[in-house]
Amino acid sequence: MPKYKDPEIINYYPKHPEASLLLVRLREHGLFRLVSFFIPGDYHADFKEEFAAQRAARGKGRKKPDSTTKE
Repeated sequence: MPKYKDPEIINYYPKHPEASLLLVRLREHGLFRLVSFFIPGDYHADFKEEFAAQRAARGKGRKKPDSTTKE
């Protein structure tokens, strides 16, 4: 069998799009964390969430601008 028809060669990589969508969906529901080795962009999202949680635990949550005062 020629290599360009061999299923092992054609389907060498696992189904990355399906796996990443599944992990993103699980992460949205809070069932899976630290997916940085699967989805490169989510490492930064995990870092931001963890950093915000640590700031909130110290009582230094993000300050929202006061929307009642208008100049």
